[in-house]
Amino acid sequence: MTARLGERCPIDPRRWLLYVCGGANEEPVLLLDTFTAPRRALGQVGAGVSVMPALVAATLAALVHAAVLVPRLDVEAVVEQRHSMSAQEGKEAPAAMTPHEREEAVVSQRKLTAAGVYAWGLLGSTLQAFGVALALWLAFKVAGVGPAFRSTFAVASYGLLPLGLAKLLSLPALLGRGTIAPTALAQLLPSHLGVLLPPGSSGPLAGLLGSINLFSLWSLVLVIMGMAAAARTSTWRASVVTVVMWLSYVAVFGVALAAVAARAQS
Repeated sequence: MTARLGERCPIDPRRWLLYVCGGANEEPVLLLDTFTAPRRALGQVGAGVSVMPALVAATLAALVHAAVLVPRLDVEAVVEQRHSMSAQEGKEAPAAMTPHEREEAVVSQRKLTAAGVYAWGLLGSTLQAFGVALALWLAFKVAGVGPAFRSTFAVASYGLLPLGLAKLLSLPALLGRGTIAPTALAQLLPSHLGVLLPPGSSGPLAGLLGSINLFSLWSLVLVIMGMAAAARTSTWRASVVTVVMWLSYVAVFGVALAAVAARAQS
């Protein structure tokens, strides 16, 4: 049926995506609905869907980010820092590297860094979703509600999609730089409270504020919606269990490890 003259003919992204995907499988549409209609999407995800569309999308975003990041990483600064730290451990003045030693160290470090970044880009999204799913599954079991692990894994996979979006949104800032130090990566996208601190800040406070991230909080809300459906429990109960798990993660990986790292550098 054609639209009458003068009437608007809106384009429905969901119908277009269904047409592209053959119309038989609605799961790829959940990728779009996760951002545009999260309650509906995560309700379907919690009922049990394939994790593949979400993991493939997150992995592609991570690999694109890795491809842009690797050529711009300041590997020479990393080599210099490691050389200085190794000398400080021996309580001796750092001996200057010869140009040949420096060149070999930079080439070796560049290969090692590239392999690590691409490996994490390829596997990181899946491992992260699996780890979150395992922690949530155990936490909800302890809370007295037992969601299936398959549903929990699906919720984690779709719920963490905003983190992949954050990688893509950081690409313009990354492309505008010639080189970037690994320690400056967190400052590319000013979406966390850590930007309120002076550049180069470290320690428990910096770790805490850096963990309070817009995209992490977005993922937290999505996971709560999905787990309420997966565990067939109230949104309030799902919120309490999920927030407690998130706070535990922040306390260990955001605050405690940051304190240990700051003490090691001092």
